[in-house]
Amino acid sequence: MIGCRPFTDSEVRAMSAGFSGQVFEYRDRALFMLGVNSGPRVSEMLPLTIGDVVRGGRVRRYVEVMQTKTDQTRELELNRDEQHALLGLIRAHHLAGWWGREVFLFRSREGDNQPITRARAWQIINGQARRLGYDGTIGTHTMRKTFANNMYEELARRQRAGEHVDPLVELAKAGGWKTVEAASRYLSFRREHIRACKLAFEGRFGSIPCPGC
Repeated sequence: MIGCRPFTDSEVRAMSAGFSGQVFEYRDRALFMLGVNSGPRVSEMLPLTIGDVVRGGRVRRYVEVMQTKTDQTRELELNRDEQHALLGLIRAHHLAGWWGREVFLFRSREGDNQPITRARAWQIINGQARRLGYDGTIGTHTMRKTFANNMYEELARRQRAGEHVDPLVELAKAGGWKTVEAASRYLSFRREHIRACKLAFEGRFGSIPCPGC
């Protein structure tokens, strides 16, 4: 997590559009869209199977994941983008002959019905970002930071509009953080208020001598 930055909206669109590789295009896109829209840890996503996300032939709206840090389950509410990405992945699995409730969503090309590793997930996200020319520290936690940033911004907007909502409290609930302090650490890159104050200090203490300037 240390040093990772979030993706911008335009970067998310380009990342999603740029995945390739038959079945693995759909796998990588679904992993990415779930990560930036719902913010589960990558270790919570990788154990998911088709049976975990499908009910009655449809991708479920609510999906449970096991939190690796607490061994408790929490519920993700999927939006239409996530459901559509997962549907594309499941259909690609079906066409490839991988069908059944026990099939891992984020299946590895190595071995028989094994999920990709956390290291491979990092390679997928980091590699795609580098191919697109993005700099900064980017990895799987970039997806969770993107979720945290976007969720916080929307909650703060609603608070400014008059809704009785505490952005940090609701963010902690949405991301499965045990405390507000833990959630706030995912926003450590947000420095707009500090930056604005620093700009306000400019010129406050008079002119600064500079020979030849």
